Amino acid sequence: MVDLLIPLRELAHTDANVAYHLWVLVFPIVWVTLHKEEQVTLAKPMINLLSKDYHKKQQANRPNVVQALLEGLQLSHPQPRMPSELIKYIGKTYNAWHIALALLESHVMLFPNDSKCSESLAELYRLLNEEDMRCGLWKKRSVTAETRAGLSLVQHGYWHRAQSLFYQAMVKATQGTYNNTVPKAEMCLWEEQWLYCASQLSQWEALADFGKSVENYEILLDSLWKLPDWTYMKEHVIPKAQVEETPKLRLIQAYFALHDKNTNGVGDAENMVGKAVDLALEQWWQLPEMSVHSRIPLLQQFQQIVEVQESARILIDISNGNKLSGNSVVGVQGNLYADLKDILETWRLRTPNEWDNMSVWYDLLQWRNEMYNSVIDAFKDFGATNSALHHLGYRDKAWTVNRLAHIARKQGLFDVCVTILEKLYGHSTMEVQVGYLVICSEDYLIFFIICTFLIMSLTIGGRFTFCSDHFDIKTIWQVQFFLLICMLFVHNRSS
Repeated sequence: MVDLLIPLRELAHTDANVAYHLWVLVFPIVWVTLHKEEQVTLAKPMINLLSKDYHKKQQANRPNVVQALLEGLQLSHPQPRMPSELIKYIGKTYNAWHIALALLESHVMLFPNDSKCSESLAELYRLLNEEDMRCGLWKKRSVTAETRAGLSLVQHGYWHRAQSLFYQAMVKATQGTYNNTVPKAEMCLWEEQWLYCASQLSQWEALADFGKSVENYEILLDSLWKLPDWTYMKEHVIPKAQVEETPKLRLIQAYFALHDKNTNGVGDAENMVGKAVDLALEQWWQLPEMSVHSRIPLLQQFQQIVEVQESARILIDISNGNKLSGNSVVGVQGNLYADLKDILETWRLRTPNEWDNMSVWYDLLQWRNEMYNSVIDAFKDFGATNSALHHLGYRDKAWTVNRLAHIARKQGLFDVCVTILEKLYGHSTMEVQVGYLVICSEDYLIFFIICTFLIMSLTIGGRFTFCSDHFDIKTIWQVQFFLLICMLFVHNRSS
C-alpha cells in the first residue's frame, strides 16, 4: 500500500490534474462507506471550507481546489444538501458552472418547494445565456398563466404581445387580483421581462422614463445614449451613477467621451476601451471552456469595442485632414481621409447576423449613426468644393437607417421599422442617387403603403430634385408614378 500511495502523492504534487481526478475519484467512494450520522457531521465543515475567502487566490486556475471539492460532493450519494446561493456563487466565480448546474438541478428535483434553489438555477442559466432552459424552469414553477404565456411569446419573438401580458400581470398584482399568492421573484420576473421586451422594441423613451422614476442608472445609461439625450446623461446620470464595472459600462463611457469632444476625448475613450477589453477577457475566461452560446453576448461586445476604436481613428483622421488640407481640393489630391473612407466601407460589410435580436443591431448601428453625424458636421461646408466628401456622411447614414429598418421589418417589428424610417435619419439633405435608391427600397415602399404616416412619403419625395441632370427619363417616370400611387392612397383613406 505504501508503495502505491507515495508515488501517487508525488504525482499529485507535480500535476494538478492528477490531484483533481484523484480527489473526485476517491471522495465519493469514502463518502458512501460512512454512516448517515458521519456524513451529516462531515458535510458542515465541508460547506464551511467551500465558503472561505482565501480560495479566491485560485480563482483563475484551471483546475482549482474549489472545483475538486464541489465535484466530489456532486458525485457523492446521497448528496449532502448545500445552500443554493453558495452553489451559485461557486459555479460562476470558480468556473464550476456545469458542476453547480448538476447540483442545483438535483436539488430542484429533491426539494421542489425550495424557491431559492430554483432562483439560483435560473440565475446560472441566465449568466450562461441559456434562455430556453431558464424559461422552461420558470414555466414549471410559475403560479400565473400570464407568466407561462408571456415567456412562451418571448421565446418566439412576439415582443409586443409578451410585453402586454407582463404589463397586465403587474396591473393585476397591484390591484390585488392574485390575493398575494404570487411570489416576489415571479413579480420581479414580470418587470425584468417587460424591460427586456421594451429593449427589443427599441422603446428607449419608455425605458428612460422608467429609469428616472426608480433611479436605475444602469437602465438610464443604456437608454439615454440611444435616444440620444447626452445632456441629461452628462448632468444627471454620470455624476451619480454607481453601477457594476462591466464591459458595457465602459463602452458607454467611451461613447460619451467621443461624443463630448473635449480636449482629451479620444484619449479618454481609448482608456475606457482598454478597461472594457480587460473586463471582457476576464468574463470570457470565467465562462465554461466548451460553451459557444454563452460567449455570444461577449463577441457582440467585442465588435462594439472594435468600432469604438475605429470611431476614435475617424475623429483623428478628420482632425489631421482638416489641419493638413487647407482646403477640400488639396485633401483629395493628397489622398487624405483615406482611413475614414476605409472604415466607413468596412462598416457596411461588417454587420450582425440577420437572425440576431433587434437590440444587437440597434446597439451597433445607433452608434454608427452618431459617428455619421460627426462626419456630416466635419464636411458640411464642402458642398461647393468637394461634393463627394460633403455627401459621405449622408450616404452612409441613409444606408444604415434603411438597413436597420429592413431588419426590423424582417423580424416582424413593423412599428419599430416605421419609427426608424421616420426619425433616425434626421436631415433634410440626401444625395440624389442615394435618395432614389432609399425611397424605392422595399422597406420604404412598405412604409408608405401600410403605415399611417403616408403624408410623410410626399415630404420625402419632395426633398429630391428629379431632373435630367441626375436621372434618365425612365427613372423620372418611375418616381412620378410612385408618388401618384401614394397620393391616390391618401385620397382614398380620407374619402
